[in-house]
Amino acid sequence: MIKVAAFFAAFLVLIPAVFGYVSVEIFPVEGEVLTLYPQEKAQFKIIATNLGMETIAKFSISCFAEEGVFILEDSQKAQSKSWSLENLEAGGRKEISFFVKPAEAGTGEEEKKLTVYYGTETYTNYTGTHLNVTASPLLVEVSLEKPSMRSDEENSVLLTLQNKGKTPIANITGELILPQEVKCSQQSFSINKLDPEAGTQPGERVENKKFPFTISGELEGEGTIIVRVQFEDEKGVHTVEKDISFSVQDKTMILYLIVLVVLLLVIIALVSRRGRSSGEGTRREKWKAEKEKTQAQE
Repeated sequence: MIKVAAFFAAFLVLIPAVFGYVSVEIFPVEGEVLTLYPQEKAQFKIIATNLGMETIAKFSISCFAEEGVFILEDSQKAQSKSWSLENLEAGGRKEISFFVKPAEAGTGEEEKKLTVYYGTETYTNYTGTHLNVTASPLLVEVSLEKPSMRSDEENSVLLTLQNKGKTPIANITGELILPQEVKCSQQSFSINKLDPEAGTQPGERVENKKFPFTISGELEGEGTIIVRVQFEDEKGVHTVEKDISFSVQDKTMILYLIVLVVLLLVIIALVSRRGRSSGEGTRREKWKAEKEKTQAQE
């Protein structure tokens, strides 16, 4: 009797493993534990495997990034991202890939967590991993000469690079990722072709290197330019991305403003002219009255 009870107890324990057990793991595509510089992207992968014998319906996964790290989706930054796998077949395996990017870091190294919650309808399980964020030896600053501009007006991306580390930096290259409506005369650059050269030695700096561009008349409103810089130090090859926003002035609104200004000037001129005419008429009447008064006295 005891053996039978033990058998059924073991069977009940095994039921979830046989029919509904899912293995979920998260890891970086390259390396076991990543050390990233601020604005450096890294790809992570989540793998969900149904180890049971039945299909799992409405299986959901959510990933949450600790403050200071963003999950990227179509160049948009978020602290969390969710996926619905619908049906996870028995023995089936689903992979999810996404990028993360840390924000600016302090002077030391910081550990940041990525936590994954998963389950059917409600999240009943979780797992996770972490990455390290440390200050970059290469200072990368980008800005625009004019944050707001008109269509077909020339503007420039301004790039500043400086080796703030204690060891040389090699193979500094970069490119500008532009919207289709933006035309740039120099979209990529190399350490050896910058003038003056961005030094590879500690402390060397190139400041406000210009990359002129123009915007066609088809684009209005807000836009984004991504500056991607790749370099190599003693830790390996790194790629950092910084984005800058620009604003294109609405031609229609400018036209309306011009028309409004012209109308105001016309109204002011008419009012001023009427005021002068009224003043001259009053002076004429006063002069006539005084003349009649003088004649009467004589």
